[in-house]
Amino acid sequence: MSCARVGDGTPRIISNDLGYPGYTGLLKGIIQNLSFQAASTHLGSHVAASGPPYPRSCGSKTSDGMAPACQGQVMTDDFRHQTDDLAGTVAVHVKANRDEFCKRVSEEANCLLAWLEYLRTSEATGAADALLNGVQGAIIETAGCLTLGLVRPALSSLRLQVDMTLSWLYFKDHPVEWGHLRDTGRGFQSKSDVWSYVSEHYPQFKTRFVELERVKSRREADPYRLLSAHIHGQTDFTAPTVGPLSGLVAERRLCDECVELQGEVSEYLSDVLLSAYGDEWASLPSCAREQIERRLIEVPKIETITSSYNKWKGPGRSSGSKQAVVASDAGETGSWLASFP
Repeated sequence: MSCARVGDGTPRIISNDLGYPGYTGLLKGIIQNLSFQAASTHLGSHVAASGPPYPRSCGSKTSDGMAPACQGQVMTDDFRHQTDDLAGTVAVHVKANRDEFCKRVSEEANCLLAWLEYLRTSEATGAADALLNGVQGAIIETAGCLTLGLVRPALSSLRLQVDMTLSWLYFKDHPVEWGHLRDTGRGFQSKSDVWSYVSEHYPQFKTRFVELERVKSRREADPYRLLSAHIHGQTDFTAPTVGPLSGLVAERRLCDECVELQGEVSEYLSDVLLSAYGDEWASLPSCAREQIERRLIEVPKIETITSSYNKWKGPGRSSGSKQAVVASDAGETGSWLASFP
């Protein structure tokens, strides 16, 4: 099995195993086999297991795998059979898993959902608030897609959570630009654009994020890169492949890994928001503060930030065990997180 290698180079299970037939693959096969000489030709396809779709009536494929030129009606029976098979496969997946993926996605996204509530009540400006609702909607989409076994759409919803959260950080301070985007569809900010903006306007953002990244518990330092590889079909590892429609329903192990990715996206965005709003430590979502404290204790890479912690703790504080990293109260922990050297 081929595996995508993104981020730190660790192979991920999600790769060309997600290559169920995308619309692009089906339409390509259909276009290859349409007979423009016959006005009565109907749209249809036969997805052969051994190659691209071609009409039954056209005989064997040519040596290059293309369908031979022919005239006549393209049979539509296969579409009906495939849609019936797809519906049955989805039903089996839903019956086997019930509400499990909804519950697990909700659990993995719990901290991100808490952040959304905090941002709505404490940081929203009235501009681009719809993006915060959109992030929550994308979490719901992720849960729904995995409940149906549709992994590639779930990956799209996962990446959308990152896109909209980062865009909100910019547009909440730029109501004119937000209005222009809504009116014209122009001016959307890319991830790199937003990263430059927050790095410039949130003085300790970059320093905080680097330190938090060193104690990450997620496998991917930047899960956005892995998700983008699939969304853009960057290589043969991540591009869709041609197959029956029932192949849209992914194996259980791939759905499980998508749930894991929801947790990684949640932690990543929590780190981004904590880096931006660390000065407000005492009022930040408790799950975000607890998550950081837990990572400071549990993640082996804590040694990489020993110098930062030693400078914070000052003379007279114990530096014995890793547990000493967690201050006796949130205020002290916050003063350290808000002043990475």
